[in-house]
Amino acid sequence: NYHLSAGSKVRIRDGQAFVGKSFECGDLTGGATLVVESIDPLGAIQKGVSAGGNIRVTTQTFRLGSTIVYGAAARQLIGIGHPAGTGVNCVIENSYGVEVCAAASTLIIGGNLEILQGSLLVTANNLTIRGNLLLSGGSLNLNSTQLTSSVTLTVDGRTDLSGADMQVSSSDLNNSANAIFVVNGDFAGNH
Repeated sequence: NYHLSAGSKVRIRDGQAFVGKSFECGDLTGGATLVVESIDPLGAIQKGVSAGGNIRVTTQTFRLGSTIVYGAAARQLIGIGHPAGTGVNCVIENSYGVEVCAAASTLIIGGNLEILQGSLLVTANNLTIRGNLLLSGGSLNLNSTQLTSSVTLTVDGRTDLSGADMQVSSSDLNNSANAIFVVNGDFAGNH
């Protein structure tokens, strides 16, 4: 059993993992920060003891206010094991970029998504952000040019592009896909 107490920060390098029965990030008093560096092709966080990535446990609990940072020194994937719980934040701090993995049809980020460094690429899956989208560095690319079905990015909170770029690319002559960007909250930025 593994437990990160509220306010703590732990970095797990590629090739290392929490393996066992349970993993808890934060507690009832607040969240913790987990920096994952796995470059596993199914994502840095996966479900199950026999899975890959940095977290290989039967039960995962990410408490309100917890933050997951994708921060490897190589390209990473966010897979179906990424927690969708309310108030669990996600930070992209990877100069090589992070891509939403094809194993999940819709990836849900239950809190805020902040891109500090590198790019987040959404090409084969839908992405729903329950909190705010903050692009303070890096970029976000929503791209359906190689697909036959649409890709949707939905932001329920505020979208702030003040410090970065966002690119939405839709179908080309070879397919019928659309890139759809849905903003349910306020929109701000100078781009």
